[in-house]
Amino acid sequence: MATGLLAALYAVVLGTAFAASRVRPLSTPFRGRWPWATTIAMIIVGLPTLAQFTVAPSLLESLERNWTLIARGQVWRLITSLVVQDGAPAGAIFNLVALAVIG
Repeated sequence: MATGLLAALYAVVLGTAFAASRVRPLSTPFRGRWPWATTIAMIIVGLPTLAQFTVAPSLLESLERNWTLIARGQVWRLITSLVVQDGAPAGAIFNLVALAVIG
């Protein structure tokens, strides 16, 4: 399948998930609570991403998921790989927007 088609299908899935999250029963009042978990996740992912693309371009190499290094004992890479972006700035922006929308 073409990359553009896959991206479009992914956008449709995210849009559908967002729309589904907005549906609520009529008997349930809207509470309007702040999404703290989403805010914390955005900070945890956003700050290293910002550093990676501005002042520390080697951050990806230092924190990425590298199975050879993990097998040698650097198990921490399983967690740190979640906060660096390997899809260039466009991929990072898309991932952060998707995190905000779904969260």
